[in-house]
Order: sequence, then structure tokens, then C-alpha cells
Amino acid sequence: MMMRPLYKVMPFFFLLLSCSLFPQPTGTVDKYILTKPTLQKSSKKAADKEIFIAQPSLAVALQDHNRIVYYPTPQKIEYLAGGEWAQKLDLMVWESLFEAMKASHKFKAVLFDVAPAEILTLKTHIALLGIEQDGLQKKVHVVYEFSLFGLESKLMSQKRMEQMIPLSDAKLDAIVSCLNTAHQQIIAEYVTSL
Repeated sequence: MMMRPLYKVMPFFFLLLSCSLFPQPTGTVDKYILTKPTLQKSSKKAADKEIFIAQPSLAVALQDHNRIVYYPTPQKIEYLAGGEWAQKLDLMVWESLFEAMKASHKFKAVLFDVAPAEILTLKTHIALLGIEQDGLQKKVHVVYEFSLFGLESKLMSQKRMEQMIPLSDAKLDAIVSCLNTAHQQIIAEYVTSL
């Protein structure tokens, strides 16, 4: 009679024992963000136009994770250890673009949630945002493609903008700082060009 209750309790005992045998995660993962650039206020009067900032699209290598991309060769993708983006890249770039457009005072309104029919629309593709190996030198390489559409979705302009910054410091904080600088330079240059 004593064996039956013990038999029922044994699986729970083994479960508790196995949980205590699993290795506990060690180390920390630093979280990083991209920030908007600081723009000079435009001296021009704000246009009467409104602009809708669509959520950017991501290159395949940048999708479905928050890891920081490293390309040791053009055909190989790895990810930096010890750090990751605090949120998905498309959301961070979207927020930066939206804030930079608002700060530029070039438009009567800057929208990101609803796209009225009679409004300019900016679509962005994040083609590359990572670190590349270039011979013995590592560099930050960021490429954004901007497409501006007018009324009836007519394409008004397309621009491919890129920044490359050689890395002199292999520390993760320095690498992310360079990525953020390249990101800010592209957005500032694009918003200023409008």
C-alpha cells in the first residue's frame, strides 16, 4: 500500500532534480538603440504638405531577430556576441525618421499611423546595417533606400544612401556608436535634401 503513493510522487521528484541540474544562464546581453539625428531648424516656411512615414522594410539578414549583424565575407552572416538591439531595427529606424521629419519643420504634418489618400508617402528599405570585414580592416556599413511617392502613389524620387566608417575599436560600445553615427548621418542627409 505504501508503494502506490510513492510511485505517483517519483516523477515529480525526478522533474525537480532535473530542473536543478540544468545549467543556469551566465553573462549579460547589452541592449542598444539607434537615435535620431540632431537637425538644424529649416529657415524656410513649413510646406503645406503632409507626409506619411511608412514602416521600413528590412533586408533578409536583418529580419526576425534583434542581433547585430557581422559579415566576415559577402556570403556569410554572423552575429556579434554580448549585445543586441533593444527592439527590431525597422521600428527604431521608423521612429528616427518620424522624429527627424517632425524636427525639420518641412511639413505641415508628419504621420505614421494612418495614410490619407492625398498625401506624400515615404517608404524606406534598410538594405544593410552591420559590420563588414574589408581585408584586415573592419568597417561599419549602413545602406538605406528611400522612395517618395506623391498623389495616386506616383513615384517622385528614389535615393540610395550609404555610410561606411572604419572601425578602430573592437569594443561593442564603440561598434554600436559607429553604427548609430552612420544611421544618423544618412537620415540627416536625406531629410535635409527634401
